[in-house]
Formats: sequence, structure tokens, C-alpha cells
Amino acid sequence: MTVTETAANQIKSIMESVSSCAGLRIAIAGGGCSGFKYDFELPTSGEIEDDDNVFESFGIKVFVDPISLEYLKGSELEWKQEVFGARF
Repeated sequence: MTVTETAANQIKSIMESVSSCAGLRIAIAGGGCSGFKYDFELPTSGEIEDDDNVFESFGIKVFVDPISLEYLKGSELEWKQEVFGARF
């Protein structure tokens, strides 16, 4: 899994507004008829699990649990800023 510089900069910006944030956690959850749902959280260092996979890029850490990693292998996290909104 890779994180683009644009996404890393946005994560840094978000982390600055949250005290004691250790990085970004990404998880995959069942979403019903429309497929999978991506969950994004800002864990503190005390909320990091022993089996989390940690990816470091552009000065930020991304945490992914082992099951979600199977679905995220080879993916890229990007930040898109568009006229009608912004999203990862």
C-alpha cells in the first residue's frame, strides 16, 4: 500500500487538529449491496494493535489490520480536491 504526497499532506493537516493522534487507520468493512466500506480513524498511540501493519510515507503513519490488508494490497491512498467536495 502506498500513500501519495498529496494524501500525506492532508493527513498531516487533519492530525494537527487532533491531539495525540498517531496516524491514520484504514479498515475494510462489509458494506452490504454496494460492496465494501472503507473506515478511516485517527488512533492514538494507545489504540495501535500489536498485529497492525504500519506504512510510513512522507512523515505520516498508516495503520492497517491484517484482514483489511488483504483487500488493500497494491492500493494507493490519494487525496482529491474537486469543485463539489474532497475525499480520500
